[in-house]
Amino acid sequence: MKAQNEGQIVFVSSVAGLRKFARCSVYGASKWAVQGIAGSLREECRGTGVKVATVCPGSVATPWWLERERGGKD
Repeated sequence: MKAQNEGQIVFVSSVAGLRKFARCSVYGASKWAVQGIAGSLREECRGTGVKVATVCPGSVATPWWLERERGGKD
């Protein structure tokens, strides 16, 4: 991509990589790591024509979120 002076790299992270959440420490840490890698790579590619982005979806209403141990309701 650098040799072609163009390209796009897209990482999939989560809002858990931008904000802190209770009962989400390991998952959150992995997403903060993705944010760090993407940010560093973005700096490395500055001026090369290669773009680096991160997509951070939020939560989706599924039965998983309804489980009491995850903070939901039974």
